[in-house]
Amino acid sequence: MSTLPKPISLPVIWLANLRGGIVNKLDEIASILLANNVHIAAITESWLHQGIDSQLTQISGYVSHRQDRPDGRSGGSIIVFVKGSLPCVPVPWLHNSSFEVMWFSFRASRMPRGVTHLLVGVVYHPPAANNFAMNEYLVSSIDEFLY
Repeated sequence: MSTLPKPISLPVIWLANLRGGIVNKLDEIASILLANNVHIAAITESWLHQGIDSQLTQISGYVSHRQDRPDGRSGGSIIVFVKGSLPCVPVPWLHNSSFEVMWFSFRASRMPRGVTHLLVGVVYHPPAANNFAMNEYLVSSIDEFLY
């Protein structure tokens, strides 16, 4: 009698570039997340800023993580929704205020052999931004996480 292998636990990730703001689309986003059993929703160009209360960006059953633009420019910004029970946590020591990037570490009980964590990076790279600097930052962040 053979036994079936236990299923591997990898997250369902949904990425959207809203280019116009999140507050007026929150109900639609919540419906998409629930209908597709999304574990991590990464949203760029959410157009969030300090003047938008965090209560306006909550989805039931999810923990939200925001990165607003600190300099007051319009557009850009990131918000990530992580399903409340998911073993996925922010990695704040990789944060660099020069870039619109958020990092998360995912660790489920059943991962593929040889994999202990997944590093999830959510990146918004504006069209006029410095490509070389962004590439250097991403590579060094991944290296720092691995070692």
